[in-house]
Amino acid sequence: RDHLAWLQTPVGPGEMLQCFIKRDKTGLDMLYPQYRCYLQTPDGDRFMMAARKRKKSNSNNYVISCSMKDLARHSDNCVGKLRSNFI
Repeated sequence: RDHLAWLQTPVGPGEMLQCFIKRDKTGLDMLYPQYRCYLQTPDGDRFMMAARKRKKSNSNNYVISCSMKDLARHSDNCVGKLRSNFI
């Protein structure tokens, strides 16, 4: 839960965090790739959160989780959902 609390805390004025996103579209779910956000630190890259497009959805719905493997919508690791209606 400390990880989730850290994700929801805003960055202070004058501070900057640099992150990058990796897309993983290997395996059986090639139509639903997984996106992983990493924080760049001097000690190396640190995993922050992951997202995946929801299956059986008519529009672009994504589940965002603070776990790399558990991307279930009703999980304790679920940070939120994102919906896009851009045409």
